Amino acid sequence: MAYSLTTINLTSAFLILVFGWALGTILANILRKILKGIQASTTLERHLKLKLKLEHTLPNTLKYLILTLILVLALTRIGIPYTYLTWAAAFVIIATLLFILLSFKDWIPNLLAWRHLSRTQRIKSGDAITIKGVEGRVVEVGLIETKIQTSNNETIFVPNILLKKTLKQ
Repeated sequence: MAYSLTTINLTSAFLILVFGWALGTILANILRKILKGIQASTTLERHLKLKLKLEHTLPNTLKYLILTLILVLALTRIGIPYTYLTWAAAFVIIATLLFILLSFKDWIPNLLAWRHLSRTQRIKSGDAITIKGVEGRVVEVGLIETKIQTSNNETIFVPNILLKKTLKQ
């Protein structure tokens, strides 16, 4: 029995997807077990004070990277030109970078303001402060925002950039 070239290409593309998905899942599970075994997240949190769930993030990233590569292989197998896939990938990468940059637009100025506040020691935990008519005590100066406890026992979070601008006046 003779099969057409289209049938062979579709079948092989399907098999590439199935085996690629299995490979991505297996490798992600292996990486997840390794990261759990060495307690990567707790070590990172203990030493760098970063709360990242590496046991979840890194394996999923690996899996989706493998799936993306497998998808490209399968699509080229069924005849979609590689240049089209390159343009699509470039579009996705540029869109992703734009979304990342837009998500950091408030984060970066607050981080720079925190650095300035830390270096100048203008405020620290326990200081009494008045911001925009609100009085309270500084509980914690974080990377992005400062936690303030008001006299009526409310906790407010003030962005560091606002705090820096207010203290300059």
